[in-house]
Amino acid sequence: MRTAPTLLLAAVVLGTGCASATPALRPPGFVAIYRWSVKSGCEASVQSAWRLEAERYRARYGSCGARLHREEDGTFVSTAFWASRAAWAAAPRPIDLPSAESTLNACIVAKVEELHLTPVEDVAAPTCP
Repeated sequence: MRTAPTLLLAAVVLGTGCASATPALRPPGFVAIYRWSVKSGCEASVQSAWRLEAERYRARYGSCGARLHREEDGTFVSTAFWASRAAWAAAPRPIDLPSAESTLNACIVAKVEELHLTPVEDVAAPTCP
């Protein structure tokens, strides 16, 4: 069951305690949006490396999770959730997964500047029927 809200075309970052199994979910305190294009043929490798990094951020650094999206043109858009900008800023970059970081560095051909957002309203459902 997914517990964090979805934002389209966004990489969202939230910290510990952002979502719970209870119906009353706390909205993200900080959202970071990341977008990048990858070399043809690297898509599966990028998805695997992204998953490793997203899981590490959640397990070790307090992220409330992440999602990976694709735009119609193939651009990847990452969404990850954190409780606050401070929690996001405290997490290491690059993360301590050299193989995943190496894969991403080798496959990404263009990055779009990150967006940093502070949510002001949230009516997203934690899951879709």
